[in-house]
Amino acid sequence: MRFALKGHMKGTKRSAQQLKPKNVSTNLSTKKVKAQIDCVLEEVEHTDQNKEEELLSLQKELEEKNQQILNLLEENHNLKERLLEHQRGNSEVDIGNGILLGREFLTTIKSASSSVNSYARSLFKRLFQVDEIVGYTLMGKGCNANNRETQHSIDAVRRDAIIGNWKFELKSINIF
Repeated sequence: MRFALKGHMKGTKRSAQQLKPKNVSTNLSTKKVKAQIDCVLEEVEHTDQNKEEELLSLQKELEEKNQQILNLLEENHNLKERLLEHQRGNSEVDIGNGILLGREFLTTIKSASSSVNSYARSLFKRLFQVDEIVGYTLMGKGCNANNRETQHSIDAVRRDAIIGNWKFELKSINIF
């Protein structure tokens, strides 16, 4: 009988399909595998959707934070400007033509000056250095007594500020 089995097995090759028992259904196992794959794919898609929603949420939060930063920077800039204006308003006074002098200095020379002329002279000394006035005239006209040619005038902006402030002081003490 051995020989018969050997002979029977000789020369026959079986495929993978033939080796499987015939009573097991291959459809059920592939369906289970497909179901598991589908389940994993759904989880991956669900996770991807959650990640996308989280990313969109973070992007929106980032935009809001950037807007807050811009608003704070603008508020900071406005506060700095207001502080500078306040400091200028408290410490410096515009005597005319945009010329600023310290409030304390003006108060000091007002109280120290015995007349409006000495007040104007103190302003002139404060705004002009000696080398700026040597060889110049107040209005740029020549001297009538010496028949000189016309000379250059001193800086008109500072000169007019002194004259305007001088006239203002005259009005404030009811002389002019």
